[in-house]
Amino acid sequence: MNLGLYSVTFNNHSERDLESLVAYKAFRLEAETKEFHHFLEVFGPNVPPNVHGIPEAIIPLFLNDHIVRLLAGIPSVARPQFLKIPYYGPAAMEEICTYDPSLVVGVLGGSAGTTHDAFELLHSAKKHGARVALFGRKVNAAEHQLSFVEHLRGVADDEIILPRP
Repeated sequence: MNLGLYSVTFNNHSERDLESLVAYKAFRLEAETKEFHHFLEVFGPNVPPNVHGIPEAIIPLFLNDHIVRLLAGIPSVARPQFLKIPYYGPAAMEEICTYDPSLVVGVLGGSAGTTHDAFELLHSAKKHGARVALFGRKVNAAEHQLSFVEHLRGVADDEIILPRP
């Protein structure tokens, strides 16, 4: 299967956000004609909070709203194979996962944090609806990459139960 990545970042800058939506539509239409599959990575805003009127507390809602708008009306044949997003907590994850149960939602692994943080993120994201986890940087930075991936798999398959604080 051919599979590519399309990434987008929304910052509540209406002209630029509209350009991102239009560019994704053009990409998606071309990909559909060429039978090219893709997954969609949506990053959180990359400007400081409140620069474009986005209080930090509503970023998860802002992002989910833009994802819904981005995917609205796309036929199933042209939809991304899965969605890769930051994990902003249980409520935001459940909201986007229940919006369309046919949409496979996954989480970014992030760049900072401990190995245990990665396991906690995976456990919580899965518990609240995520079905994919992409931990590229965390895997690359692991002291023993194979062991790290094996343990992530164990957490994902509920074979490793994390201790509760």
